[in-house]
Amino acid sequence: MTDELISRIRLDQADAKRMAVISIDPSRRKSGGALLGDRIRMNAIDTPQVFMRSLATREAGKEISDALPDVIAACKASGFDLIIVETSGIGQGDAAITPHVDLSLYVMTPEFGAASQLEKIDMLDFADLVAINKFDRRGAQDAQRDVGKQLQRNREAWEKMPADMPVFGTQASLFNDDGVTALYFGLKDALAERGYTWAEGKLTRPGGKASTRTHEIVPASRARYLAEIAETVRGYHAETEAQAQAARAAQDLRHAQQLSGADLSAAVAEQESKLSAESRELLGAGRRPRTTTPATRWSPACATARFVRG
Repeated sequence: MTDELISRIRLDQADAKRMAVISIDPSRRKSGGALLGDRIRMNAIDTPQVFMRSLATREAGKEISDALPDVIAACKASGFDLIIVETSGIGQGDAAITPHVDLSLYVMTPEFGAASQLEKIDMLDFADLVAINKFDRRGAQDAQRDVGKQLQRNREAWEKMPADMPVFGTQASLFNDDGVTALYFGLKDALAERGYTWAEGKLTRPGGKASTRTHEIVPASRARYLAEIAETVRGYHAETEAQAQAARAAQDLRHAQQLSGADLSAAVAEQESKLSAESRELLGAGRRPRTTTPATRWSPACATARFVRG
């Protein structure tokens, strides 16, 4: 999401803004280390106009670093036009970033559980804008409505409708997503209200506040289609193997009956009863010589083996 917003700022403002990105990653409780890997996922920062620095929280259970105030001060002294601070994932009760910033954006996903869980998210009391990312997932539109209602209650903005709340539906993984573009214009307007100046932009403002390209290559109802294909193939293999074993057993019993003279017709009939009509048809065809391969000798087991391979 941060990368997509930086990309839109660069495009809209023609690289006129100098930006600093402070990305904070959590430290592990056991080892104390932190994987500062945000830069490997950033594609829009390859320019002298953008500076990025990763910080570790150095403590488990925190979403910001103790060094953050000094880092922000250093960025201000360096003359950056815009400073973006990306915190580590925060839970229901953490809003420690809000005292350090002029504008806060809370990014969440539709899978927050029941609507009552929104009462526990502290950032919804402080966030100026909310983005529901992965908007192509099931229930995303309901999530946007529920979050809008929660913001309406938190702000006591009864004169506005929930749809008027600054809640945006985005797909940051989708190229040129209009939901992310709408979020960018929301950020742009909010910063302008706080005195931030923008040049005439090149991007076009979308008509809504959510992604419109939510068509999935694989619909949600068919999300398990690969698993269904695998299950079908496994079932086919298991069935053909069982048919081959029954045909092989019936042939062996007939051969034993011929050699010993014993009456094994009941055992043969039992094995043949396990064969499907299709298998019996293939086995019957297998007993007749094939004109295309006169040198081949066919038996019931051989015909079933061919059926399995086919």
